[in-house]
Amino acid sequence: MISESTIMTHSDRLILDLIALMKIPYADFVHDNFEQILNLPNEIHITQHNLLQTVRRLQKLKIVIKRDGYCALSKKGFVLWEREFAVNWAHFYDIQCEIINDDVQKIRVVFCDVGLCDVLHSLNLPNLYIAPRQHYVVNDCKKLSAVYVAQVIVPNDFEFASDVFHKWKKPLACFQAAFQYTTKNRTTCFGFEK
Repeated sequence: MISESTIMTHSDRLILDLIALMKIPYADFVHDNFEQILNLPNEIHITQHNLLQTVRRLQKLKIVIKRDGYCALSKKGFVLWEREFAVNWAHFYDIQCEIINDDVQKIRVVFCDVGLCDVLHSLNLPNLYIAPRQHYVVNDCKKLSAVYVAQVIVPNDFEFASDVFHKWKKPLACFQAAFQYTTKNRTTCFGFEK
């Protein structure tokens, strides 16, 4: 059983980090292009066999749960992830891009550090909206009592949106952890700035 005294393998840490803040479809782990789908960094070298073996082992230990075709951390797994990665929720942020129609998209960031309000205002982005929000649900295991939400509507132009996204990410650089998952019209990036 994984406990305080257990030495976790690199594969254990990888799985914990991949699914800590969002559910991952189990099919992504068994897909031929699992490295690209899971957005694994180039320096991570893991075979699909080792990856699946680790997921199954963590399931048996009740660290990972599989529900409705998705893998997620159990409460026990989430507590383990927080400990292993020394998570500081005061530095949490969530960046989302959503295509609204052919002409515009919405870029949104949810964050805990009030100091980022000034940083985002200093970027002079048109139509920037920032407001406090109570009770933000990160996942099934974590809810934050107070966050800030900033959003801006930008032309659905890759270069312009990339520039805005880059400006927003720059103050949020030095990820302690970052997770990216792409669906049809939405990209989400979670992380912790140092």
